Parts: sequence; structure tokens; C-alpha cells
Amino acid sequence: GLYLPSTIESIDDDAAYNCAAGFTVLSDSKEGKAYEFAQKNKYNFILLNTTSDFADGTVWIEGLDKVTAEKEAQIDLSVKELAKDNETIKSALQKGEYVTAFDISAKLTENNASKEVTALDNQVSIIMRIPDNYKSKANKLMLVAADGSSVNVTLEDKYAVAKVNSLGSYALVVKKSSSTIPSGGGGGGAVIDNVTISFDSNGGSSISSKIVSKDTALSAPAAPTKDGYIFKGWYTDKDLKNAYSFSAKVTKDMTLYAAWEKIADPSKQIILTIGQKNALVFGQTKVNDVAPLIANSRTMLPARFVAENLDAKVEWNAKAQSVKITNDKTEIILTIGADTALVNGKSVKLDSPAFIQNGRTYTPLRFICESLGANVEYNSASAQVIITK
Repeated sequence: GLYLPSTIESIDDDAAYNCAAGFTVLSDSKEGKAYEFAQKNKYNFILLNTTSDFADGTVWIEGLDKVTAEKEAQIDLSVKELAKDNETIKSALQKGEYVTAFDISAKLTENNASKEVTALDNQVSIIMRIPDNYKSKANKLMLVAADGSSVNVTLEDKYAVAKVNSLGSYALVVKKSSSTIPSGGGGGGAVIDNVTISFDSNGGSSISSKIVSKDTALSAPAAPTKDGYIFKGWYTDKDLKNAYSFSAKVTKDMTLYAAWEKIADPSKQIILTIGQKNALVFGQTKVNDVAPLIANSRTMLPARFVAENLDAKVEWNAKAQSVKITNDKTEIILTIGADTALVNGKSVKLDSPAFIQNGRTYTPLRFICESLGANVEYNSASAQVIITK
């Protein structure tokens, strides 16, 4: 259903949703009008330009199997009043002044089965009425999500416009140039200036804005992803000439821009990300049962996942507590806790010995890959290991 609180003026024409053919769209607006489809390419688009006259809007799926429907449909957009005691949003609101809060949610319904939708293919523009006493040019308007991330709000005459690309709980906040937050000790308070850092991922996955206190360092967000590219870090300029240091203190609102490097030949590379089980192996996504980790400043991972993808055989000797890795040219033997390994019978010093953790044997990734003839690079910006066969 669709319900708009009094402060939400409309969801404008930018709210376009890809829907597979075969949809019938119904609504019970006061005028009894139904939404109309606009044909574009192979999809039908629902263009929402609603006002508070709409009491309900429902999309019914006809003639689609469940798999297709769940993949292609985004329906039943709703904007609802949000409880004011949401703890996450309250923590964000204390930096500004509460105006209103609401949910943007969507649910796919087919064959009496429901599936929550969390992401939007297109940005939704939300138009909100702003009280006159909040319209000072010195104020900054933000739409704060439940996770603490935010998007800037543009003030246009008597309305404010925010664009979001994910569903969830939001609060409209007026952030003055400084906000007095009670210190809790009684009498007086500390004046805190906050700044907003936005992230332009340059075609990569979306990264939410962050709000931090002025003159403090910003913690790096999770690295964005982009098919066929390796993330190379954040820059302060669109031309990607000035790399950003996350140890620097933030003094003003700013936008950071993502830099990317195209993967030369994905069919020859294995890309692992520290702390993640998913890996890109020769252009295909594979899932390891454990994630690579850093120990003694070295990347460690059970040998089998990488070695077998490099056409090597892995054997575990429980009695000797050792791992043997072999291909047609090389034999590597590593022993748990030993600071040396044997490569074709010769002793080689290790930077980090193999160890057992949670029943799994972790081995030095670079040493194994290079011993098997592969090239290894580490990208600190994305915390990724790139192995080229």
C-alpha cells in the first residue's frame, strides 16, 4: 500500500521501477484512477507521481513464474510513519533537529508468497514540505537512514528534495552549523560541528554518506565493487590525482571519488578479498569455506582453495602435521609452526609459518602461489589479493 505522511509531498517521476511484461496495476485513489504503464525498451515502467490523495496502490503479478517475478519485480512502494524511538535514528538526530521520519518499503507478492525488496534499480526522489523556521540558508538538510548514513537534501522554494536508491527507515534532519548536545553533567554542553562526506563510486556499488565531527579522522568505508575492475582507492578530485588519506582530519563537507583499474584478463586471475569467502576465480565467482586473513602482516589461507585452482595437488599428513603441495614441476612441504619450508627438497625461509585455527590449516598465500609460478599483488585500498596465473 502507499501512505504518505503529511510532510511528504510526493514521490516524483524519478521513481521508476523495472517490471516484467504482464503486470496489471491497480489503485484505489480517491479519483479511482489507476497507474498507467509507459513502455521503454523491453520493460514496462511504473511512474509514480502521487499525492496524499492516494490511500493505497497495489501491483498484482499475472502470468509470471515465481523465479522471474522475484528477479524482475519491485512493487508495492510505501511511505509510512516511523516510530520516533528508533535508537539508531535517534543517535543521528541528536546532531540536528527532528522534523519527520518515515519508512520506504517494498514487498513482492506472488502466489501468496512474499519477498521483501531492499534495493532499487532507480533512484527515488522524495519531495517534502519544510516548515518555514527550518529554511535558513545556514542550515543543512539531510535524510538520515537507520544505519546512520545520510544523503543531502536540496531545498527548492518551499519544498525539499532527496534522492535515495535503497529502501529503509529515514529521518529528515535539519543540521545547523553547530548543535549543542548536552554533556550529561548538568548545565552547559559541548558545541559540536559535524561534516558530511559523500562517496562517488564512479560506476561501482553505492557507498552511503558518513557524518563525522569536524576535525576528526574518517574511518574508511567498505571497498565498493565493480565488475571487471579492481578498486584502487578514494581520491579528493574527479580527475583522481589526489589520493585521500583516512588519517587526515576532516574539516568540511566533501566528496570522495573511487578509482578503478580494469582487470586485464579475468580468465587468468584469482582475486581474494581479506575477510570475505567469495572469490573471483578466472572470471567466475567461487565461495571458499573460510575467508583469507592477515597474520604476521601476511595473507594466510588454507592451501587447497588456491593451490587446486592453480592445478596443484594438496595432501595433508596428520602424523607429521605437514601439508604437501605438488604440480608437474614443484613440490612444496610446509610443517605447522615451522619457519622454513621445503621447495623441491631445498629449505626456504618463511615470513609467516603455517598454523591451525578452528580446525583449518592456514598457509602463507604469497609463498605458495609464487612457488607454483604465479604472480601475486596486494591492493591495500580494496584489501584484495590478485593472483595471476
